[in-house]
Amino acid sequence: MDTATLLSDTPLKSPWRAVGRSALLPGWGQIYNERYVKAGIYFSINAYFAFQIIRNEIRWREYKSEFYRSRRVEFTWYFALSYLVTMADAYVDAYLYKFDEAMQISQSLDYEEGQWTGQLELSFSF
Repeated sequence: MDTATLLSDTPLKSPWRAVGRSALLPGWGQIYNERYVKAGIYFSINAYFAFQIIRNEIRWREYKSEFYRSRRVEFTWYFALSYLVTMADAYVDAYLYKFDEAMQISQSLDYEEGQWTGQLELSFSF
């Protein structure tokens, strides 16, 4: 990828497309941004909360216990929060896609003649 494209103000991935995908299926926006581990984590968390909502709804209907109703409400809030965080993360990841490459951050650690030498280079192009 050329330097001009990396350093332009236009994001390489569409942040709103990533948000839309995450809204349809939590984790899909992370897949779009090539963050596969995050996608699995976000999908799992959201699926767990959705499962707990359904489970507590079924138990509330069966036993009419206020405990299950309150647990259902609690997990609904957790799901809503994790859903919003998933979409926000997809937006940020899309906007910062290839950021490290654009900043040309490099590092090295070498061992020469009994000594460790390290180098960290950060360069900006305008």
